Formats: sequence, C-alpha cells, structure tokens
Amino acid sequence: MARLFGYLKQYRECRNLEQVIGQEQEDYEKLRKAELLSKTDHKIWLSVTETLETYRLLLLKEHLEGEEAFRRVREEFQKAVRLREGLTDRASEGLEHGFDFMEAAFGSSQEMASFLTELNTGYYSSWFLRENDCGRYYKYNKGLLFDERQEAILEQLDAIEDNLGGLNRKYHPGSGGGEIQKARNGQILFIVFIYLEQDDQSHARIRTKAGNDCRKGDGSA
Repeated sequence: MARLFGYLKQYRECRNLEQVIGQEQEDYEKLRKAELLSKTDHKIWLSVTETLETYRLLLLKEHLEGEEAFRRVREEFQKAVRLREGLTDRASEGLEHGFDFMEAAFGSSQEMASFLTELNTGYYSSWFLRENDCGRYYKYNKGLLFDERQEAILEQLDAIEDNLGGLNRKYHPGSGGGEIQKARNGQILFIVFIYLEQDDQSHARIRTKAGNDCRKGDGSA
C-alpha cells in the first residue's frame, strides 16, 4: 500500500497515469535485473502494477481525464484503504480473542510461550505485529525474552563457577582461594548488575543465585 501511495503522489503532480505506470515498470525492471527482489518483493511490485493498470482501464471506461480522473483514482484508493483498515481491525480483534483464550486456559505458562513463538516465527503474523500495536503481545513477549535472557545469565554464572573453581584448585590447592574467589564474586556481581533494570521478581532470583555462589565461596551455606 505504501509503494502504491508513492506512485499516486507522482500522479497527483503530473496528472498523467500512463507516465506513472511507465516509471513504475522501469523501477521494477531495474531491481529485477539487479536481482534485488525477493519473492515477496516481486508479489508486491506485481500487485502495484495490476492496481495502476486497473485504475488506467477504469479511467478509459469512464472517459475521465485531468482533475476528474485524479479524483476518481483517489476515491478508489481510499476505498482500498478503508477495506484494509477493516481487515486489520478484524485481525486485531481475533488476536485479542486469542490472548483471552490463552490467559483463561493457561495463564503465563509454557503454552503461552509456544503461542508467542508461533507469532514471532510466522511470516504474516510477525509482519502484522510489526505494523500494528498489540499491548498484550508486547507484554508477554517482553517476559518471554527476559526469561530467555535470565536462563542465559544463569548458565553464565554456572560457567564462571566451573572455570574459576578450576583455577582455584590449580593455583591454590587445599586453600580457601581468597583472591580467585574475589575475582569470581566480582564477575558474578558484574553480570547481575547488567540486569538491574529488569523485572524485580526475576531479578531477585538472579540475586539469590549470585548470593548462593558467594556463600559457597566463603565456606558458609
């Protein structure tokens, strides 16, 4: 729709639809020959070409020229925009119903995470969500992303524990590992501080993990 609108702006300036169609076809051919178009891009360009050609045939049929022709094309474009807005509203309503069902049936569970993954990986659903706001999608998707990051940070903490524990045994056999333990605790705290702005409950779980590691290093449980 945006590309079509761009060519209609050219038509508004020159009042010559044949010229605009020629320019659109020339632009398309340049990109096609340069192999810069994906399959989806091809479909979009062909759709624009077909729509402009439909406008041209309509003007010929109704014997319209100049300002009258432009107003007629504008009417057809606005009709298409209203139709698209109606379809968008229906899709948004369906998505809201989907979240209603998921919340009532599963809450913030693994099933909700699977639902979000399907939305994120589907070509048309991901495109729709980029173009249209959905408050609950952003809410749950943010939580999903944070859970994934939290899992990653806990894995990093375990890796630090293993790596620095190995260094401690190598360089300080039989000791408390004071300097190595300080470095280890410092790295743990550095990673935790990165996430200070995140969700408080999840953040608290990370702090607990860091605290447990520090107590292990001090010899206390």
